[in-house]
Amino acid sequence: QKPSTLAVVTKRKKWRLALGVAASVRKLLTLGVWLFYELRAPLITVQTAFAEQQTLILPDSSVVELNANSSISYRDNWTNKAHRVVWLTGEAFFHVTKKHQTGQKFCVLTDDLTVEVLGTSFNVNTHHEQTKVFLEEGKVNLNFDTFSEDMLMEPGELVTYSQKTKKALILTPKSEEPSSWRDGFVFLENAEFSDILQKINEIYGLTYKVVDQAHLTRKFTLAIPIDNYDTMLSALQEITGLTVKRTDTQLVIE
Repeated sequence: QKPSTLAVVTKRKKWRLALGVAASVRKLLTLGVWLFYELRAPLITVQTAFAEQQTLILPDSSVVELNANSSISYRDNWTNKAHRVVWLTGEAFFHVTKKHQTGQKFCVLTDDLTVEVLGTSFNVNTHHEQTKVFLEEGKVNLNFDTFSEDMLMEPGELVTYSQKTKKALILTPKSEEPSSWRDGFVFLENAEFSDILQKINEIYGLTYKVVDQAHLTRKFTLAIPIDNYDTMLSALQEITGLTVKRTDTQLVIE
């Protein structure tokens, strides 16, 4: 499906239009309540190393699956009076506990946007100076700091947004899901070699040098293991037919 720019997708019914002033007031009220109840509490940060994954349970019993090379921060004294707020760098999958009685939102803050939910399952990736949100089930509202409009996502959609480009794209992934990494492998189907190497950089922290730049646009299908470098290297060479050598923290591909 051809991605649409923010100007085009605003025509879709799922967009909830709001005045800029109203949006700003809402943000200030949300932040003010959260600051009043939570700011003095200790900040807890959980960080994963390269090729490491971790599952944690938040104070409200929501479950977070944290991917490699990622971190999440939150206050440890969540109450029934303020929204639940976490900060994410990297990638994580969220299973959010619903708060039927209080109606509290669960907010994931990234450098690009705020993900607001009541209870749902979704994936957020903030690598490479952009935020990607994939909604598996439930409802997710995306709040763009640079726009007065919010976006209400539908299950199965993938939205990418960057403060740098200030453009939101709506995609429908193919057979692979952006959250496939939860099974220990990142599955990429018919992906350009440059995207595959970028994903390896996310997981293992390895930079790369491709001798023949023409290889970067070739497309391959493969599964990249999260925590097994040797298997990853063998699969990469077998699928691409290229020679891959490692020098310190760089892959040299010929």
